[in-house]
Amino acid sequence: MPPSPALPLWPGVPPHDRAPADALVSRIGGAVLGGPSPPALTPWLLQPSSQPRPLVVVMPGGGYVRLSTVDEGETVCEWLNSIGYHAAVLVYRVLRLHPAPLLDARRAIQLVRQHAHEWGVSGVGVIGFSAGGHLAGHVALSWDAALARRLDSQMREEGDRPASKLARPDAALLAYPVVSAHNTSVVRAGGGSWRCSSFACIGPKAAGRRAKLSGRPSERPLRHHGSIATLLDWGADASPLGNESDDDSVVPSENSEVLVRALRARSFPVEYHLFQGKHLKHGLGMASNLAARRDVETGRWPKLAEGWLRRAAHAAARLAYWSDTYRAEVPSPTVLRGVLSAEEVAACCALASASGRRSEPTTAWRIPPPVCPALADACFDVVYTAEHVALFLHRDGLFADRCKHLLAKVVRAMREGGRVDPATELQVRCVELHSYSEGGALDAPLHRDSGSLLTLSVQLCEAGRFEGGDFVTFREGEPERHRLELGDGVLLSSMELHNVTRVTRGTRVSLVVELWSEPANSHDRFE
Repeated sequence: MPPSPALPLWPGVPPHDRAPADALVSRIGGAVLGGPSPPALTPWLLQPSSQPRPLVVVMPGGGYVRLSTVDEGETVCEWLNSIGYHAAVLVYRVLRLHPAPLLDARRAIQLVRQHAHEWGVSGVGVIGFSAGGHLAGHVALSWDAALARRLDSQMREEGDRPASKLARPDAALLAYPVVSAHNTSVVRAGGGSWRCSSFACIGPKAAGRRAKLSGRPSERPLRHHGSIATLLDWGADASPLGNESDDDSVVPSENSEVLVRALRARSFPVEYHLFQGKHLKHGLGMASNLAARRDVETGRWPKLAEGWLRRAAHAAARLAYWSDTYRAEVPSPTVLRGVLSAEEVAACCALASASGRRSEPTTAWRIPPPVCPALADACFDVVYTAEHVALFLHRDGLFADRCKHLLAKVVRAMREGGRVDPATELQVRCVELHSYSEGGALDAPLHRDSGSLLTLSVQLCEAGRFEGGDFVTFREGEPERHRLELGDGVLLSSMELHNVTRVTRGTRVSLVVELWSEPANSHDRFE
């Protein structure tokens, strides 16, 4: 199908529209590249049908200084149409600092959801190439960032309708993506540091013939927020697929491998393909010129991507709570007073003490720091920080065997919270005992319990035993603190953002129970 007219992303001046240093723009932008285009979305829609189809937003590459809208845009849309998907090319802002491209990407998803009924769209995925792959991964992980939520809230108050729509993609396909905004995060196979192409988005300065990250202290948080492998510590939800060639001299395959290892370590569903062949290079796009070459396997990747898209669309359709009416369907967190009695709290703590388990983490994604003296006697399976450890009480069926009636009571209270369809089969994903000593916190900005449906956090110590350590949820982007007493719990939908503020005195202990629709789990959470 031919493309429809382009839709401007923003009703007026795009928000957070900050250009990088003039020296960089004059060196690689402006007259050389023609200057950045206004952000817009160009739909490539199938013929109207009684059956809604998924739409995939295509994010071309170009190092955040230009956009390859033909080979990594229009050609991709034609392929998507040919296999039965709506498509749309995103012209996002280049030569603009973070978070401009991220805001454009999430706005594009909101626009698609705004027009979903008109266009016959059943779900929204993203596919990105090179720097566009970085952006696709970024929006999959940071779609609900605090700054973006505040912008949505402000625009809704001004009557903007797309701002009320869910900005989360249902799936993300990353082709030879950049994954880091840190100069030293990825090293070429032949030696030497690789300078990432996200410099124009983060905050660069010109140096000789190349633009590099400046490394100024004020820009280090931006590099952290722009590194999608780092963002995995904050929680990811969109199901990803990646493809890469092992002979890419611009964005080495180590980029994808870093991301895949991080995803798998956190038990997120991911599919990864690494292609080999003498004709491979960066910027292959659809690799259509290689499809007929029997000696080059890269030509197979569109077929592999097609199969993955169909599986991802099926999985997204089963997650009803990620619907277009996200905010209306998700109830606010509920404080359950006295969900456990003092005797039941004591039973939980006694079981933890009796377990005697003090093992190293079973994951390869972090090296455990030494535990602080205040937690020296605590039993734990995983060390998040020196001041925050956790014990998996569900492992080997321990909690289910020793505290059967207590577990049944907790699960019943969670079911009666009205957050899931009564017909939904729920099983225990994990029962964890978390200990926070002074300085401990769960302060990851995008933390959620990905993969679970319901989460209950119950306080297992008297409020006077510690200071700080409030359980925090968010309403319209603003933090809401829940101060709990012994045995009180906070029940929430697991994809809701939540944190624990820093403990300033004493030790905070809590029991966290998560339910999901998969079979009951009796293993390490990360296996």
